[in-house]
Amino acid sequence: MRALRVVTSMLAVVGPMLAGPLQAQAESGLVLQAGAFGMVTRRSAAFGGSVGTANAFLTGMSFGASLRHVGLSGRLFGGTYPGDSAAGGKLANGDITLSAGWPTVAGLLGYGRRGFTGAFGSISWSFWRAGVQSDFALGSSGLHAGLSVAAYVGVSRGASGKEGETHLIWEPAGAPVMVMLGYRIEQFTASSGAGPVPDDVSGVVIGAGWRWSR
Repeated sequence: MRALRVVTSMLAVVGPMLAGPLQAQAESGLVLQAGAFGMVTRRSAAFGGSVGTANAFLTGMSFGASLRHVGLSGRLFGGTYPGDSAAGGKLANGDITLSAGWPTVAGLLGYGRRGFTGAFGSISWSFWRAGVQSDFALGSSGLHAGLSVAAYVGVSRGASGKEGETHLIWEPAGAPVMVMLGYRIEQFTASSGAGPVPDDVSGVVIGAGWRWSR
C-alpha cells in the first residue's frame, strides 16, 4: 500500500503513464502506436527467510491501437537481476489489455503472464489485470501526464499482485513520434510451501516510439 501511495502522490505533481503502452486518446479516428522502453529498476524479494535486493535495467516493447473510446494494447518486458540472493534471477512479464472510456478516465481489463527463474527455480503465473487509467493534456505543447493502477485478479498458484504507473509523454506537433518518462511499481506475492514470497519491483521508465492517427 505504501508503494501505491507513492504513485498517487506523484499524480498530484505531474497530473493524473505507460498505463499499458496505449493511453486513451481524444481523437475520434484510428490511432496506432508502437515503441520500446527501458526501466532502471530495483527489486526486493524474500524467500526461505532470506531477503535480498538487486538492481537491473529491464527492456521491453509495446504496441497499441484505439478507435474512439476503445483501445487494445500489449507489452513484453524483462531482464536479469544479478547475484544469488533472493532478488537475483531472470524476470519476464507480458500482458494484453482492453481499455474503454475517455482520455480522462478509462477502465482496463487484460490478461497477463509473469515468469521468474531464480531462488526457487523456474515458475510462471497467469492472471487477469483490472484497473483504471487517466490521461491529461498539459496545455498545447503536446505534453501529456497520466496515471494507471491495476490489481491482478485470479492469479494462478495462489499468488496476488498489483501495480501502479505514472508518466509524462511528449508528442511533438506534426511528427509521428513520442517520448516518455515515467515511474512504475509492481508488488507481487507468490505462494510457496515456506509461506508468502514477496517480490517488489520499482523504477524509472524511459521510452520512445512511433504514433500514427487518422
